[in-house]
Amino acid sequence: MEEAEQTYKADNWTYSDYDEEYFEDSDDVTEYFEWSELTHAYLRKTISVESLQALIDDESVAWVGNAYYYDIIGYDGEPVHISAADLRAA
Repeated sequence: MEEAEQTYKADNWTYSDYDEEYFEDSDDVTEYFEWSELTHAYLRKTISVESLQALIDDESVAWVGNAYYYDIIGYDGEPVHISAADLRAA
């Protein structure tokens, strides 16, 4: 039964990379960019709206251009790895 439920969720619900779980309502999940030390680039990922709000409250993400970035936030309030190229890609 557990495997059938997981398959159903994978096919019909929205997955949050950050929370590592599925959400029935797609409005409960949004996208953000997370810095990857492995690739030295921002990766587009998903996160629940609730978790994103917690990161906003904790000042762990920054709104730049038209997207949230999860990275080390510099003294200027912007992610330390952000560049003009990242903004064009977002």
